[in-house]
Order: sequence, then structure tokens, then C-alpha cells
Amino acid sequence: MVAALLTRRVAAPAAVAVGELSSASASTNGFASDLAWALTQGRQRVLLIDGSSEEASSAEGLSDALLRSGKLGPLTQTDGELARLSVGQDPKAGRRLYGTPRLDAVLTSASEAYDWVVVEAPATDQTDGRALVGGCGYWVPIVTLGSTSRHDLENGLQWAQASGAHPLGAVAVTVDAADHPTHGAQEASSASSASSASSSE
Repeated sequence: MVAALLTRRVAAPAAVAVGELSSASASTNGFASDLAWALTQGRQRVLLIDGSSEEASSAEGLSDALLRSGKLGPLTQTDGELARLSVGQDPKAGRRLYGTPRLDAVLTSASEAYDWVVVEAPATDQTDGRALVGGCGYWVPIVTLGSTSRHDLENGLQWAQASGAHPLGAVAVTVDAADHPTHGAQEASSASSASSASSSE
């Protein structure tokens, strides 16, 4: 559903960040990948970037591109019809470059090579999460039922409006006892009504 929403609202090429509203919630692993795979079904070129993992990857990736010239270069790996860019070998140093011209250069390079760039971002209650989402311009916020508060949602939407990051849909995630996330999408206009209702109280 979110993939269909994106293709209706945004013209490719575009970079879209996916991330939690609150770092207290850690249940979204897999959604960005699901979205990226869904976008490949339209025979479009899709790159999935890991910008949220804290552990270094064995392969070079995003942090390495940022620490060098800010160019994407031949760092992507192919997984069937989906291209992937790992978090890289020094994610802590890489995060310090979110929100800089080097990130802009990486995302521009990616958008020139792919129709859709899906970026898994840190939670937007963290500075690096906001910097990465702001660099993408488009954002799919994740709401974890029973964990993400209305306050988290309202603050996230207000921040997005002020920064120019465009929320495209709020995804409600539920987690079962085995910590396997299941999710459904809610259009951004519905989520935005929560913020509007609060501001009128």
C-alpha cells in the first residue's frame, strides 16, 4: 500500500527515508526492505540504503562513501532486482556527516542511477535521524502501536513541516511475542490530522 502511495504522490527519481519517530521503539527492521522490494515490482530501479545500523558491515557502504568524496561509486551490491548499500565500515563517523553536502552528493548520485532510493534512517528523535531524513526530502514515519505516543507523532510531524521533509504516510507497526513486525499503512493526511487536532486544543 505504501509503495502505491509513493508512486501516486512522488515522481521518480526520489529519495525516501523510512524511520521510527522514537528511538524507544525498535520494531521496524524489515519495513524499509519490504517497501524497496515492492517498488521493484513496477520494473523500476531501486536502491536500499542502510543508514540506521550501528554495527559496522563487512563490506564498504554509506559511511565509506561519505568519508571519502561523498560519491556513491561502485559500493552497491545486488540482491536479485534490488540494489543495496550497506551502512559501511565506520557507521559512527558516517553519521556525523548526515546533513552535510557529502550526504547530498551521495543521494544525488544514487538518484541519478536509480528510480527510487529507500533509506532506512535512525529515529527522528535523534539528531542524525533528522539530518538523514531532511537530506532525503521525503519521509515515511513509523508508529509502533503501544510504544509510540501521540506526543511523538505530533512532534515528528511539526518538525517535518518546519524542516521541509514531506511525510508521505504513517505506517502503524505491531509486534508479536516473537518480535516479528507486522505493519499497515495510514496516509499522511490522516496522520497530519492528529497534529492539527492538537494545535487547536
